[in-house]
Amino acid sequence: MTFKVGEQHSGAPRFVIHRLGPQRVQALRAFAAKRNATLNDLAVAGMLRGLARFSDWQGDSALRLAGTVDLRRYLPGGRGAALCNLSSFMFQPNLGYELGEDFADTLDAVKAQIDPIKADMIGLPFMLVAYLLMGALPFAWRRSMVRRMFGRMISSGNMPPTMTNMGRVDHELLGLDGPIVIAAHLLCPPAVPPAFACGLSGFRDTLCFSAGIFESAVSAENLARLFQLVDQELPGD
Repeated sequence: MTFKVGEQHSGAPRFVIHRLGPQRVQALRAFAAKRNATLNDLAVAGMLRGLARFSDWQGDSALRLAGTVDLRRYLPGGRGAALCNLSSFMFQPNLGYELGEDFADTLDAVKAQIDPIKADMIGLPFMLVAYLLMGALPFAWRRSMVRRMFGRMISSGNMPPTMTNMGRVDHELLGLDGPIVIAAHLLCPPAVPPAFACGLSGFRDTLCFSAGIFESAVSAENLARLFQLVDQELPGD
């Protein structure tokens, strides 16, 4: 299962955002606490169910979602240099052909796959294998190989949508002086068609889904509808 995106790559990117307000996020936190889950777990389950509804999924393709891993979690203090690549990938969860009867079922299936790898050096194996296979090659060669690898996955229909948790916007750390900031979010960088990626960020008691798209490949209206369906699938109101 994927989010259908065309291959045309032209024009300027457009960003679509969908915000969940404080009251909604409080309800999500309460639901998550009862099931020993994180807000990210809920967002992943909601995205899978939203994608299934958007594509009118009938159990004819595997339910998959790729994600990114912030490797700063392994560094002392959780911080790295200002400019460095400290991200890796995980190609889970993969729920196969079973979405579950309701949101709680989907959430349980997501946690059954994600929890074990969270406790087992999440993201490092992929990065280490990639380094061992390509680390000695010139950068241009590595870039070409990665592009071809992802290109083949996309063309074969084997590239799942990607969702990345970009973290929380810390107003104290950023020193946002002056007028009180009531809303802030991070924008997920545009994915090159036909790939699709969206992101999740937080600010105080709000959450925001975002994605950058090229409307030559997918309309902003379709993306907005996907985010609305994800919102509808998440528990609470």
